[in-house]
Amino acid sequence: MKFVVVYFSKTGTTKEIALKIAKDLNCEAIEVVADKEYGSYFSAVLKSGAEFLLNKSISYKNEKPDLSTYDSIIVGFPIWYNKMPKVLESYLSDSNIQGKSLIPFCTSGGSTIKYSVTQLRKKFSNVKVQNEMNYPEIKDAEKYSAWLKRINSSNYLSQQD
Repeated sequence: MKFVVVYFSKTGTTKEIALKIAKDLNCEAIEVVADKEYGSYFSAVLKSGAEFLLNKSISYKNEKPDLSTYDSIIVGFPIWYNKMPKVLESYLSDSNIQGKSLIPFCTSGGSTIKYSVTQLRKKFSNVKVQNEMNYPEIKDAEKYSAWLKRINSSNYLSQQD
């Protein structure tokens, strides 16, 4: 099973967790960087709200992604308006992820990942979105360890079909 961690982080919280996951799974981590800075918290809230309302595709500084060599893509992001940030959605849309497994984790002080999972399933109907993990739980060592075992098991794909 070949993993990659793809993440977007505004404050560094998601980055910290993404790098830990990549280290623990011994895989590559790719940070998606927005082409334009979101600025302060208040500015980011306004800009991301406009992105969702206008359903804008957001450009990123990274090269066009090729995720075709990976079996599973662990996707990390802060939750904005109960959704994954549009810049990460744009990055994944430009990637070859058909038939892949997406394993999302989120960082949020109060929102759950539930609506983001719905967003991912709707936007990427040709992938399997599963085994999501919320921020409070991912900081719990026991729950984190169980999650890693679940996604890293050698029978993972066959168990999920």
